[in-house]
Amino acid sequence: MIEGSRWISRCASSFDRDYSDVRSVIIGHAREEHRDYEMLEQDYVAAGGSLADIQHAARNIGTEALHGFLMYRASQSNPVDLVGAMWIIEGLGQKMASDWAAQIDKTTGGDGSYSRFMRYHGANDDDHLQKLYQLLDRLCQSPSQLDAIVRTARVTARLYCLQLEEVDNEY
Repeated sequence: MIEGSRWISRCASSFDRDYSDVRSVIIGHAREEHRDYEMLEQDYVAAGGSLADIQHAARNIGTEALHGFLMYRASQSNPVDLVGAMWIIEGLGQKMASDWAAQIDKTTGGDGSYSRFMRYHGANDDDHLQKLYQLLDRLCQSPSQLDAIVRTARVTARLYCLQLEEVDNEY
């Protein structure tokens, strides 16, 4: 989770002056996301976990692969395709996070004190997606840009699934 704002910031810094409007939107997105990991840590502690455990846990194989791919792409010149990665990640939050939070609370008899991260994203990712749709309108000026965005979205989705599969394999 902490890696999200890192690759988004790297992405923003890789756009040249022809994409200054895109860079500004992505910088804003990184700013909005950069401390979300703290909310996740607080949820973990509220659920009975140790802050030290979550802060020092090794990333799983899927997380390593996802982060490596996103940082690689973010380091390329004008990484337009990463809007596809953002769309997958924000779309997942918008579509699933509120339901996941409700299921966790229902299953565990929780009071919502350890599903705040998911509820927050379920409520706020609509706004993030609107900004991404505006970027898509700006960036999909050619078939090659659209193809790159779609490919990166597909790779991101697969690596995100791998990250979740590896959580199952660890426990």
